[in-house]
Amino acid sequence: MKSLLLLLVICCFYSCSPQQEITKTKISLGAISQSDLFPGGLYIIAHNPQTQIGMIKRVFSAELNLELANGEWEFGAMGWEGTSAMDGNLKCFMSQPQKLTGAEVTVQLTLSDQGCTNDLFTPEKFSSGSPLKPKPLQVVSCSLLDKLNPNSFSEDETCENSIGSAKSFKVVLYDIALANTDKLDAVKSNPFQSKCVVLDNINHNTLAANSIIVPAFDGIPMGVETYSTPDCSGDKTYYHYPKGLGEQSSQLTSNGAITTQTSFVQSSQNFTKVFIQNNLCEDTNYLSFNTLGQMNGIGLDGAARPYILCNETQFGLIQSLASANYTLGQDIDFNSDADNNISTVFNGQLEGNSFKLMNYHYTGTLTQAGGLFSMLSDGAKIKNLTLSNFIITASGNFPTGLLVGDINSAGSNMVEVSNIHITDSSQIETDLGPSLFFRSKYKLYWGARW
Repeated sequence: MKSLLLLLVICCFYSCSPQQEITKTKISLGAISQSDLFPGGLYIIAHNPQTQIGMIKRVFSAELNLELANGEWEFGAMGWEGTSAMDGNLKCFMSQPQKLTGAEVTVQLTLSDQGCTNDLFTPEKFSSGSPLKPKPLQVVSCSLLDKLNPNSFSEDETCENSIGSAKSFKVVLYDIALANTDKLDAVKSNPFQSKCVVLDNINHNTLAANSIIVPAFDGIPMGVETYSTPDCSGDKTYYHYPKGLGEQSSQLTSNGAITTQTSFVQSSQNFTKVFIQNNLCEDTNYLSFNTLGQMNGIGLDGAARPYILCNETQFGLIQSLASANYTLGQDIDFNSDADNNISTVFNGQLEGNSFKLMNYHYTGTLTQAGGLFSMLSDGAKIKNLTLSNFIITASGNFPTGLLVGDINSAGSNMVEVSNIHITDSSQIETDLGPSLFFRSKYKLYWGARW
């Protein structure tokens, strides 16, 4: 008798316990024939606003069968009408929440231009037009993005003072399995790459004619792959946005490692602009450049776009055009010699970007003013750098300094040498001895001679 009662209790417990019920749900894309399935790519979206469970899946037919937990769900879709991946006009749809109760249901989705006005596809600052749609995506490649202040950028910023190495890019979207919306990045799969988008060879940003329209999303992972070739071939650098472009943050994946990388997103009048760091000094091809003409070929000109210097050989090119503008792209090692000193009169500008010039060593008899730069003249500016292990031992009756030997200025345009740091390992010995001088027409924050 006791055994029978126990059996009845167990049966009652299991039969009365709440079970998570599901609804077989067919997603049907209305007004789409088999010959018009958005060849540029088509995604289905499902989201439960109460439990914050969501999913995204790329589909290849007009129907998708799902089994979803009962409750309120909203359904959406987005597709590109172009013949290449993520190319052409973007159409969207997002339904109002509807309750699933267990009975089989068919959900009709009809994509349209007006359907892209939902906040999922068009966060307000990343949308424009009537009806509202996502702005075209523009990638801007910068060498020294981590040295710039994005808060000071104008909406037409192009990183012209530090253009990067990227020449093309692809956008990457993913399938997302059913998961809580704060864990979507952990369940992404099946990366889908956009068509190759070529960057302008001068400004290193996206040409308007080549741009693609991709939702910036809010909370949905996506990525950007950049290439140093104009056809998306060869090695790539991947920037990952775990919560969409709206988060303005990224991770760089390289050789399996994930590290924080400088990147941010800005909304201009016409574009969603993704600024990414591709330092030219990490590009093998650029590091081989040994003439200013080669640098001109990628949009640097020494005027509006300073020449970016990455090594000792490139630093020595200042000698061939002493009136141009230059900027350091990384620390430069002179390898314990003075082969690339600037013996001509320099009246250009050198921005150090807080990098180091290292291991400049000179021993010998001077025939002119001595130092890394022999002489500065009207308009010369050298700023924001550190001299490390500079050693000069010189004979001869000429002024000598670690960075600058002398200044020859007869005009009203001031010479500026500012924010220069010198490490303890640096030293100088000359026949004249160290000296400092200041004159009213010079703007010197430390002496040009010692």
